[in-house]
Amino acid sequence: MNAPEQSLQRLATLQRLAAQQEDQAARQLAEALSRHGNAADRHTELVQYEIEYAARTPNASGVLALSRHAGFLSKLRDALKFQHDRVQQLGLEVDRARARWVGLHREVEKLEQLGEVARREMLAADSRRQSRELDELAQRGWVRQQQVAG
Repeated sequence: MNAPEQSLQRLATLQRLAAQQEDQAARQLAEALSRHGNAADRHTELVQYEIEYAARTPNASGVLALSRHAGFLSKLRDALKFQHDRVQQLGLEVDRARARWVGLHREVEKLEQLGEVARREMLAADSRRQSRELDELAQRGWVRQQQVAG
């Protein structure tokens, strides 16, 4: 195996490894998007429940009933705040995962371009070599004809 072929083989190995990393990053991005979507759905459900619960009036009258209603509403709002923060945190994870995938995707594309350029250069060099060999054969044939004729 000559040096250009070894270089192409090494480049192909790098491309394969980069593609595997890109695939893993894509799976991680999909998982992050799923977690974010689920958390956002839970947040939406909590918002809806908070709206419905806040609109209700306690079944029983009195200070104790109002206190329990207000206490539960306070806990529900704490849960909403927690879930909102969780959605924000997961959104940042999605951004990081997306940035990682984009970077790896660009790397794969660059390696593919390098491979294509290297293959074209190798084909051009091979074509020039074959052309030189044909020219040499033709020249030898011509010299032999001149020797036979002379």
